[in-house]
Amino acid sequence: MRDDLVEKYGTYANTMGKLFYVMYGQTEATARMSYLEPSALLTHIGSIGKAISGGKFDIHPETSELMYEGPNVFGGYAETTEDLRSFEVLDILNTGDLARMDENGFIFITGRSKRIAKVFGNRINLDELESSISHHFSDYFACVGWQDRTIVIFSTNDHCQHKDIIAWLSKEYKLHTSSFKVMNIKSFPLTSNGKIDYRILTRAYDN
Repeated sequence: MRDDLVEKYGTYANTMGKLFYVMYGQTEATARMSYLEPSALLTHIGSIGKAISGGKFDIHPETSELMYEGPNVFGGYAETTEDLRSFEVLDILNTGDLARMDENGFIFITGRSKRIAKVFGNRINLDELESSISHHFSDYFACVGWQDRTIVIFSTNDHCQHKDIIAWLSKEYKLHTSSFKVMNIKSFPLTSNGKIDYRILTRAYDN
C-alpha cells in the first residue's frame, strides 16, 4: 500500500478509535511475515514493521535483499506427483525484496531486486526513484528502465512539467538529463492483483 494511503487510513483509524494494521507477507511463507503495530504506524510510515512471532528477518550485507526465517516458510514447489512424497523446510526464504532496517528494528522495503536499472554504469533503484519523485512533486509516477541507458517516467497528469522533473532527477542522481524521459499516459496499466504492470509500460515506450 502506498505511504499516502497508509497515512490516510491510519489517521482515520486513530481518530475513530480503530486499529489499523499494516502487514507484509508472501505466499511462500503462508501469507504473513511481519506486521506494524497501530501504535507505531503514524511514526513509521513506509515500514512493514517487525517479524511475526517465531520469524526473523535479516538483510543480506552485499545485495540488501530481505531474508526471512520461520516455521511458516514453505517446502518448495511441487512440479510432479513425486514431489509430494517429500517435504523439506527451507531454512531461509529469499524474498526478492530490497530493504533496510532502522536502529529500532523496523523494516522498510526499498524496492524489488528485479526493479534495478543500470544507466551508464549507475545502478538505480526504480522503486526508490518512484517514491522520491512522487514525494517531491506531490503526484504519482511510475518508472521503468530502458536498454540500460534511459529511465522513463510515466505520468497521468497532463500538466506535469517534463523539464522540471528531468532537471530535478538529473541533479538528484547526478546523471545527464538525457538519461531521463517523461511520458504522459491516460492511466497506469494494472496487473490482475492491482499492481502497476511495468512490462506493459516498457512495451509502451518501445513502441
